[in-house]
Amino acid sequence: NAPGAEGEGLVSYEAFELLSGGGKRPVKYVGSDDGFTHCGIPLYATPGHFLRVRAVLPATLAPLTASGAYAAGDSERQLLSLLGRAVAAGPRKSEGQALALLQKARAVRAVLAATQCPGGATLLEAVVAESAAFVEDPRAPPRG
Repeated sequence: NAPGAEGEGLVSYEAFELLSGGGKRPVKYVGSDDGFTHCGIPLYATPGHFLRVRAVLPATLAPLTASGAYAAGDSERQLLSLLGRAVAAGPRKSEGQALALLQKARAVRAVLAATQCPGGATLLEAVVAESAAFVEDPRAPPRG
């Protein structure tokens, strides 16, 4: 998608990799001249599907970092940042875009809950604690 654009189409990671040549060429929607070169937030249908998706998460999250390499915890935070940008893109959304946003939030929550931090907490628990601390004192330096 163009920077900041939200498409309504879905593509599996495997299909995207095949059609894009590993992210080297844009993939186009049927009937559109616009293409996209990066997968966005990975979606899943069931808890079992998420367990299979977890195996490819490092590969799907790697392009989100500046280095292009997966970094546990940092890559997942980039995913959370993408969700924030999707939410901030504006309140006027089609029904399809709103449903996709709901599924993105669900997926990001699952990814953060499945990511362990040093000390045993999940990344979801750490992010929620950081958010609560920010709400309590916005001028305090960020944790983590």
